[in-house]
Amino acid sequence: MLRGTSAHLSREETHQLQMEQLQMTLNRAYFNVDFYRRRMDALQLLPEDFSSIEDLRHFPFTTRYDLAEHYPYGLFAEPLKSIVRLKISNPGWLDQHRPIVVGFTRHDVAMWQSLMVRLYEQLGITERDIVQVAFNFSLFPGAFTFNHAAEILGATLAPSATISATLQLQIMQDFRSTVLATTAAFALHMVETMERQSLDGSTLHLRLILLGPDPLVEITRKRLESAFGVPVFGLYGVNEMVEPGVAGECPDQDGLHLAEDQFLAEIVHPATGEPVARGHEGELVLTTLTTEAYPLIRYRTGDITV
Repeated sequence: MLRGTSAHLSREETHQLQMEQLQMTLNRAYFNVDFYRRRMDALQLLPEDFSSIEDLRHFPFTTRYDLAEHYPYGLFAEPLKSIVRLKISNPGWLDQHRPIVVGFTRHDVAMWQSLMVRLYEQLGITERDIVQVAFNFSLFPGAFTFNHAAEILGATLAPSATISATLQLQIMQDFRSTVLATTAAFALHMVETMERQSLDGSTLHLRLILLGPDPLVEITRKRLESAFGVPVFGLYGVNEMVEPGVAGECPDQDGLHLAEDQFLAEIVHPATGEPVARGHEGELVLTTLTTEAYPLIRYRTGDITV
């Protein structure tokens, strides 16, 4: 379930900011990306013709198929000399020889890092924490963002990466880690290892667990919170945008707070593409609002939310 992030802005101010940023995104896409310019020309529309979310809904969706069809750089809005990072995403159900390539400028990388810092801060992670990041970095490049955000905050990074659950637990004990960031599957594996070792989670120094990039189901949350004796929070990201960083939980654990200053969200019926009523399940559609290298308009994430 998505909730808006508007701690410093009213709903009216958030909406106004989104509309201003949407205009910049549409202009960037129209003048720099042939794919989007052809779409607007076909609709006889210019960027300035979009003055509301309702206007945007007349624009076609962008899909994974579109992204793969323009491999490798067809959807880039910036020249390669401005790109400082490339990320490859294999869409799986498409031709294996046509992966999706996402580019990031310095601005985009900084934006991604700032979103992770924001998610850390809303969970109360500070420079006094010792953060243990337990991901397979080769399978999930976004894991590096957990490290970068911790360093920006001034937190201490425990020496951990792709090692066994036994060693992870040893490091957790020796370095007195207060925050564990990992996948739900590996966290469950750590619980099984703790049970085999008769290790009581209350003897650790953890104060919270942060899970991503896969969705966090409640049965998993309850299992982990019971074993470790600390709250467990979920993050959300989109591989073709930023993963993680799009949204995350706060201490209330009552839905994911969306970074509305960076992404415009719509919830649509998966079959018809029509907007669904508030409180009803539908597919999440996102439009980037400040991304320079890889602007996406009405991107169908394939994820179901409320």
